[in-house]
Amino acid sequence: MVLVPSGLTVSAGNAQTGAAGSALAQPLVAFVTTADGAPVGGVHVDWHVRAGGGFLSTPSSATDDQGLAAVVLTLGTAAGTNADTVEASVADLAGAPLLFTASTVAGPASQLVFTRAPSPAAAGAPIVPAVQVSVEDAFGNVVVAPGAGIDLALGANPGGATLSGQTHSSTLNGVASFSGLTLDKPFAGYTLVASATNLPAATSVPFLVAPAAGAAARIVITT
Repeated sequence: MVLVPSGLTVSAGNAQTGAAGSALAQPLVAFVTTADGAPVGGVHVDWHVRAGGGFLSTPSSATDDQGLAAVVLTLGTAAGTNADTVEASVADLAGAPLLFTASTVAGPASQLVFTRAPSPAAAGAPIVPAVQVSVEDAFGNVVVAPGAGIDLALGANPGGATLSGQTHSSTLNGVASFSGLTLDKPFAGYTLVASATNLPAATSVPFLVAPAAGAAARIVITT
């Protein structure tokens, strides 16, 4: 007896969560049945990534004797709830196209990033707004983990200044803030360096420290 496929439903693998850029732990599995619910083998299911930028192990897979067709999804690189969507389809079947969603979280911490760079300031005056450094994975997603300690120090120091203020901070939701930072000598081209255990250091963009308000800035010959 030839079984006539009629319906397409989700069997397994929907609503998973995985790390950015990694394969989901379980395959996505579609179920093809007759009108009375009997499994149908030998039906080709087409798979397509609709959102999220991930990729599939195959664009098409055939159902087995249990009516099941599977594919493995490697997630895209952007973290988010239901960030990835995959469509399974078989022409003219009830339930098609069938949608699978997956949520993506940040992968392992791999870098420090100045998410709020130091702004120009006057000598002895605090850098405002507070400098911020985030812990991110290889794809730029902020890694929300138990507070990691981050230290700040002067990198390029063309004026021979001393850095004061909050030079150590712990992350909150993956971001560390450093308030009240000051440099005592004016010059252009200072940089800050952020460091943390087991992560490569990061260097800020150069910034200016101007003379303090009221300080002598130049000599002018008037006569």
